[in-house]
Amino acid sequence: MTTPKSEYLQIGKNPETGMPEEEFIINVYCLVGDLFKKLFPDPIRTRGFEPKLSDSEVITIEVVGEWLGHHKERTSGQ
Repeated sequence: MTTPKSEYLQIGKNPETGMPEEEFIINVYCLVGDLFKKLFPDPIRTRGFEPKLSDSEVITIEVVGEWLGHHKERTSGQ
């Protein structure tokens, strides 16, 4: 039996219900940034235009979006 995510970490704007979303996003970003630096100490990209978002920022957006339930892809026409 798996435990729902909500039992591990409560996220909400009400301080009584858990961690504010902004704090959660910052914590995830710091964790992802530290892990990314350990896994990839040398830059992955060496050519082309400078990206507008760092790799850590993109991974953070994906992780937070998935955790908060924004993971459903929309199809055109809906």
